Parts: sequence; structure tokens; C-alpha cells
Amino acid sequence: MTRHVSADGRTAVAYAGGGDGPDAGPLTLPCDRLAVVDIDTGEKLWDAELPGAGTSLAVNVTMTNGTVAVAWGQGSAAYELTGGKRLWADGAPSACEDKGFAGGRGLLALLSCGDSAAPAYRVEKVDPRTGEAQWTYRVARGVKDVYLVSASPAVIAVAAGDYVVTDLISLDERGERRATIRLDRDHQVLDCDRTFSAVVESCGAIVVGGERLYLSEEDHIVAFDLATGRPAEKFDAPAGGEMHPLRMSGDELIAFRPGTGLAPDAVVALDPASRKETVLLLSPGARRCTRSTTRHSMTSCTSTDTCSSPRAPSRVPPPRARSVSSTRWRWVWRARAERRTRR
Repeated sequence: MTRHVSADGRTAVAYAGGGDGPDAGPLTLPCDRLAVVDIDTGEKLWDAELPGAGTSLAVNVTMTNGTVAVAWGQGSAAYELTGGKRLWADGAPSACEDKGFAGGRGLLALLSCGDSAAPAYRVEKVDPRTGEAQWTYRVARGVKDVYLVSASPAVIAVAAGDYVVTDLISLDERGERRATIRLDRDHQVLDCDRTFSAVVESCGAIVVGGERLYLSEEDHIVAFDLATGRPAEKFDAPAGGEMHPLRMSGDELIAFRPGTGLAPDAVVALDPASRKETVLLLSPGARRCTRSTTRHSMTSCTSTDTCSSPRAPSRVPPPRARSVSSTRWRWVWRARAERRTRR
């Protein structure tokens, strides 16, 4: 399922159409169909059989500019978001495997070529209406893995010499390297892992907007300049707290701030120009939070039985206790903010 949502509340998902027999199940059936659904009503607006039906258990889906793009390793295709008309399909035998797409404001494709044990990676900017490559960036040999952070402006994450992301690379409008941001994984939250997933735009803790790239670093968010790769700005969390970027909304950065003590979880808007912070949402009451043992995970929180804050000092009924997943927070708020921005 893509993380992108159109302004009118549509998103796309690949799914298994079904199968018979005792071995049929969600982990054994191939993803052979594509559907677009209305997230407000739950209505399936259209679905289609993928050209590579029955060939892959892992299918990558994304959206950009009224187009749904799909990749399944042995091929790729694109459809109109409204109506489901197929625009193009590429399933011809090739020395390169279609790893997947990144969407949003543009469309990037990640390809893996040659020996699967030591592949050569390529990143292409693709015309979503025709499937034609507009430029190609060849990743240096020896890189173990590549992730697509942003399609426009183009930013990729690479694992050089190891399977852990070591560098972020910004590309210009011709697909040439602009700058490299060296990473310190002991202090930065990237969340790029895509184990058992076909998603390649999976660095959910990194946000790109304008000429800035935002990521969490201990108790603050750092903004890096995409032209130079150097730190440009910093947004501090409250004392003893954390703050994690979610997405851009216009020129503002939307961030999630896990609660500490009696302070509730919060979603805030950060204005890079004025340095002003605006609270958009407070969770229903204080939360008891347990910090993860690794710096690469978000804080895990569980609702308390009572809550107290300057706005609501009295005892209130507790919400249903549940774990707050960082991935769920990011997807929900990115989707909602994207819809507000495009309206």
C-alpha cells in the first residue's frame, strides 16, 4: 500500500485476488491485483489485474500526479488514478530488476542490475505518463542497499560497505550528485529498514522539503542543506524529550513529540523561517512512556488511567489502552497533512 493520498482522499493498494487449495494463504498467494480506494468511505473505486499477475509475492505501489505506479521485480506498470486506465507496462526481459518507485511530487525508480549477490544500482527519474526515463544516476559499486527518500527534490539513502544506511545523497534536476550527508547512526533516527517489504521509499523518519532535509538527532531535529550537505537549522525538543519529523505542510514541518511524564503526545507545526512552533494536536490525556533501548526506534507509549494537564485538570475516562506505533503515526499524519496541503 502506498503512503500517498490524493487531495480527494484516494489511495492505492496491491493485493492477492484469491486462490484455492489447502496451501492458499496471505503469505503464499501472489499480489496480482491493484485497487484504488476512497479512504473516507472505504469504497473500492476500481481494480485491475496486474500484467505480471501471479509472478510475485511482493509488489511496490506509489502515486504521483494523478498516476499509480506499480513494480513487481520482473516488470512495472502505471495507471490513471481516476478510472484505472493503464498508461504503460514494461515486462520485457532485462538484466535489471525493478525494485520499486518513490512518488509524491515526482516519480523515481530504483533498479538492481547484474549479479544479485553484488548488484549495481541505478536510480531513474521517470515520466509517469509514458514510463520513459528522463535521467539515470548510477550508484557507486560496492553499495549494499539503496532507499528512495524523496522523488522531488531527489534524495537517496545508501548503505556503503554495510547493510546500514551510511549516507544521504541529494541529486539535481539532471540526476547528478549535489551533496552527500554523512550519517552517525549512533545518534540519528532514520527508520529505513524494509525487511520482508517491497517498499523502497521507506525512510519514514526522514522528511525532505524545499532545500532542506530533516531528521531526528537525540533531543532535536536537524535540518540539512541539500545543496551543501551541511547542518543549517535545529529544532529543540522540550527538556528530556524527543521530536521526530513527519512530513511537510507547505513551508512548515509537521513533527511528532512523544509525551514525557504528564505531558501528552503532541503533533506540532514548525516554521523554519520564524522558528515558531504551533501545536496541532494533543493526545487525549497524559501518557506513561517507556523509551526504547535502541536509538533507532520511536518511543513506545501506553495510556495511563488518569490524565492531567493545564487544559483538562479534572479526572477523565481513560482512552482504550493501546500501543502507539511510530509507523502508524507517520502514515496517518502524512496522509492528512498532504490532503490539507493540496486542497
